[in-house]
Amino acid sequence: MRRILERIKKDSIILLLYFLLTIILTYPWILKFSTHKLGDDIDGSMLVWNLWWFAKSILNNNETLFFTNYIFYPVGTGLVFHTLTILNGFFAFILKPFVDVLACFNILTFLTFLLSGYGMFLLVEYLTGNRKAGFIAGLIYAFCPFRMIRVSFINYLTTQWFPFYLLFLIKIFKEEKNKLLNIVCASIFLLFN
Repeated sequence: MRRILERIKKDSIILLLYFLLTIILTYPWILKFSTHKLGDDIDGSMLVWNLWWFAKSILNNNETLFFTNYIFYPVGTGLVFHTLTILNGFFAFILKPFVDVLACFNILTFLTFLLSGYGMFLLVEYLTGNRKAGFIAGLIYAFCPFRMIRVSFINYLTTQWFPFYLLFLIKIFKEEKNKLLNIVCASIFLLFN
């Protein structure tokens, strides 16, 4: 844990730059952070509902995660093939006591940019030993056109775990010292993907 905190302290400028770039490149969203989500409001609002539904189904014994009467009432509908983002629902469930569901959605959306950039930075820095190349790679990955066009859809934005998975997967084969830790971390990030 101490090594992780030292690493974050070492990379605090990089994290701050990705934080500021997220604010700048998604402007004026930050000014409406508590009342509006990023992007259009066509289908993306369903993803906000998904976070609300995840918490409701977990807290209410009469509800199940994969079926709801709240859509297509009174018949209801199955959600097995729906765009439920269960990991985001879990993180929103943790945040829910502190902020409302829209703020949870916006925090998770903001973190996808920050963590995508930082994860790619770590991966490229590990592979090349070059912090500048890592920063540029993180910038390209976090703010690529694919992500910026689909900012309304958190299910498309949730790409931040992929660089972390690749980093620990590569470390499994390159490092003998922390092999078990690297296997566990790679497995967790693969699960998150």
